[in-house]
Amino acid sequence: MAIRIDHIKTHLPLSKIKGTPQARLNQTIKMSDNFFENVKGSFGYQNISTGILSNIFKKSLNPEIEVKVFGKPRAVNESSTDLAFNGGGVKAETIGYEVILPVEPYKQRIEKSSIKLIMKEAFGIFYKVTNPKILQREINIVNKRYDLTNLAALLKEKGLNSKKINEFDIDKLLAGRKVQEKVDLLQSLRNYLKQQFYMLENNAKYQLRNGKISKLKRTTIMHKPHTSFNLPEKIEVVENKLAQIMKNERDRMAKS
Repeated sequence: MAIRIDHIKTHLPLSKIKGTPQARLNQTIKMSDNFFENVKGSFGYQNISTGILSNIFKKSLNPEIEVKVFGKPRAVNESSTDLAFNGGGVKAETIGYEVILPVEPYKQRIEKSSIKLIMKEAFGIFYKVTNPKILQREINIVNKRYDLTNLAALLKEKGLNSKKINEFDIDKLLAGRKVQEKVDLLQSLRNYLKQQFYMLENNAKYQLRNGKISKLKRTTIMHKPHTSFNLPEKIEVVENKLAQIMKNERDRMAKS
């Protein structure tokens, strides 16, 4: 099975996302802030349906990019975002995104207390629609059928916590793999860690206090979750290994 990307339905037009990585990040943050204001206004004094949140996503993106929100029992206070596909087998093609959020048990509506989860998933989508190369790399990894067992285990054990990722962890991840596979996996790992770092740094300002949703000024944010996860250090370890592999490959090709 080979997955194809429908670029119109998964990211913004290239004409709207040109520029440096910092410029695209700034665009992601701006989209996230605008989305937050719409979500805040929609909550008002009551919880909102998954349909309302889907419509807010639609207003925040190009009409062609579809984001469908689904609910799951509130007892599981987790969220996730996955690509949506229009079929399986050899014709699988991306057609947007699917977001899963906890809902209250009776009316199946999303509560204000889920604002952090909502914004986490929103930032992830906005980051992808402004960085199409990242999504392309993720799809390429799936299409090449790499064994991702060790990568998943590494992220689960040391991704979003205070545990450090060291060179031994990276060597274990890359053992027995070809050069291109090593590069692809390290780029994927770096992209994931960077996205989480940017998301945590930005989303610390979105708060629920005394039943009210608000956006804090950067100067008033006391606790920054990303600092306790050592994400900059983890990113540096990955980038150093990636640079080393690419240099070794260039040297090898120069001598051949």
